[in-house]
Amino acid sequence: MRRAAFLAVPAFWLLGSWLTARGALASDVVYDGRRYIDVALQLGSDTVLNFPEDVSWSAEQPSRFDIKPFGAGFKSLIVRPLAEQEQRVFFRGSASGQIYLARFATGGSYLPIINVRSGAAQAEEQYRVAARASIPSLLRAMMGGGAAPGFERARSSRVLLSQPPLVITAREVWSAPQLVGIVVELELAGGAPALGVRPAGIRIDIPELGALRAFAADAWELTVAQPRTRGYLVFSR
Repeated sequence: MRRAAFLAVPAFWLLGSWLTARGALASDVVYDGRRYIDVALQLGSDTVLNFPEDVSWSAEQPSRFDIKPFGAGFKSLIVRPLAEQEQRVFFRGSASGQIYLARFATGGSYLPIINVRSGAAQAEEQYRVAARASIPSLLRAMMGGGAAPGFERARSSRVLLSQPPLVITAREVWSAPQLVGIVVELELAGGAPALGVRPAGIRIDIPELGALRAFAADAWELTVAQPRTRGYLVFSR
């Protein structure tokens, strides 16, 4: 079983390639604290990073880029890479105290302007919506392939149980603060001709997800003719 500090900006800096480029593109990012702000840098070019408030910053390898304020205050910053890199850079909002976690990397799809908006209110609302979800409503959403507001969905290939003739593999994880749902594949293995799936006889322990509260499936009998089916697990923290 598997368990499962800033300087005044010189004028020539403001005349970088992003100002002279035609058709420059911008990326709008709503930051909710769950994912990095991806800042794709390009050697020899500047990137303007706009925040909703003044920020201060710190980095793992600050010598690999130059960063200066653009305009009054520290809401808008000009970033110029000085070397190839992939590193995390932390920004803190002066008014809110919000931590914005960015990933600076060269070699990606370069965009000269990145506008960051705070998604804290949105994330809080999603938390409240997900907190109201029930086990039956989550099961219905997973079985119907619909949406469950407030839940994040991610693909998986983690084997949760391997005890022939039954193998259970996670295919999709629906996660929220209080409930986690997993869409699984139940598979007949080991050459057995048939198997009756009995939830009471199956033990799947994933301590970080809490206790297993519900187990449903599209079919409870696996045969050579139908060796696979979808199952649905719900854990509560």
